[in-house]
Amino acid sequence: MNLKEIASRLQEFKSVCVTGNPVMLRNRTDFLDIISAYGLTMDMNVSKKTGLLIVCSDSMQKKIDRADALNIPIVSEQQWFELIAVIYARYSSHNQRDVSIEQQIEACRKHAAELGLTIIATYEDRAISGRTDNRPAFQRLMHDAEKGKFSYVLAWKSNRMGRNMMQAMVNESRLMDCGIKVYYAEEDFDDSAAGRFALR
Repeated sequence: MNLKEIASRLQEFKSVCVTGNPVMLRNRTDFLDIISAYGLTMDMNVSKKTGLLIVCSDSMQKKIDRADALNIPIVSEQQWFELIAVIYARYSSHNQRDVSIEQQIEACRKHAAELGLTIIATYEDRAISGRTDNRPAFQRLMHDAEKGKFSYVLAWKSNRMGRNMMQAMVNESRLMDCGIKVYYAEEDFDDSAAGRFALR
């Protein structure tokens, strides 16, 4: 299965089975907390309703063979994190022409599907200006980014991440320092300042 097919299956079954000991986080508990925090159930054994088998260090071959026999996607711990994405949406009540939270999320989900990513959570700041980073959902986003809970952030446009291009780039840089890439549903430019200015 390719990434899009795996993401689709995970959305349908919303369950995973883990074999072995995770090494990308501090311990197995942290790994399982991430799975449960985003509405995914944890299967102790592989079954037909298991959405995905995540193979970590010192894994059990029996579970791998069972998943293979049932045609269940098998990914490594690193591949699992490469599938995970979240959405950040912000709406400012001061701007009557602003796109709603729901419209932003819909556009981001469509873009995530095109990229083959699985959305596991949304962070929403309603009626809050982008003039400050002191936004509740944005602060939670950054906190979870530092914990390594996801690999990608999707937003409608770069102006959701900051009040202007410079602030958005600073916030993107903070996410990049955490190993996280940012995608925009309605903007497609390279990572250079020149590329961004071209769209302004």
